[in-house]
Amino acid sequence: MHVGIMGGSGFVGQGLLQQLQTTSWQVTSFSCSGNRHVPLALQDSVQFVQTDFIHDKNWQPWMQQCDWLIDLVGIFSERPRQNLTYQQATFMPAKVVADFLKTQQLTPQIIYVSANWAPSFMGKYLFYKDKTALYWQQQLGSVVRIVYPNLIYSPQQKRNRWFARSWSLIQWLPQVQFFKPMTLADFSQNLQLIMQDQPSFLLQRRHN
Repeated sequence: MHVGIMGGSGFVGQGLLQQLQTTSWQVTSFSCSGNRHVPLALQDSVQFVQTDFIHDKNWQPWMQQCDWLIDLVGIFSERPRQNLTYQQATFMPAKVVADFLKTQQLTPQIIYVSANWAPSFMGKYLFYKDKTALYWQQQLGSVVRIVYPNLIYSPQQKRNRWFARSWSLIQWLPQVQFFKPMTLADFSQNLQLIMQDQPSFLLQRRHN
C-alpha cells in the first residue's frame, strides 16, 4: 500500500511518518520543505517530494501512485503580509489536489484532518477547516474521510511539557471533556487504524 502525506514534514506529519515506519507500506511526503526539518531516522524509509501544490506540478506523478492520501496542510494563524492566509495556505492546496484527482479520475482514499473544536477567537480557522473538508467531499465523494482531532501535542517536546503537566491536573473536569487533547502518538495510531478500516472516535465531531 502506498500512502501520501500532504504536509508530511511538519510536526503532525513527522509523528505520522514515525508511526508508519512500523508498517511495510510505502510512504511519500509532500511539503514545501522536503526533508530539511525531518530527523535522519525517518529519511531512509520515506520518499520526500519538495513541492508547492499551487505552483508546481512535480507532485502529480507521485500522487497517481497513492492508495491513501492524507491532507495535513494548513496554518493555525494568518500572516497576511506574507500571503499566509487560510484561503491560500489551507484551502487552495486541497482544492488544487482535489481538482487534479477528479480530473484524472483517480480515487485514492482521502483523510482530511479537520478540527473538532476551536475557541471563538479562532472561528475563521474553523470556518476554513470546514470549508476545505466540504470541498474534498464535494469533489471526491465517499472516498473522503474527515477526522476531527482537538489539540495535538507531544510530551516529548520541551515546549509541550508544560501543557502536558497542566492538562494532567484538569483532564477529569466535565467542562473540558469536549476539548480533550491527544498525544501525537495517539493521533497517528488512530489514523493508521482508519487506513486499516478500523473504527476511530476521530471520525465524529464531538463538539460543535
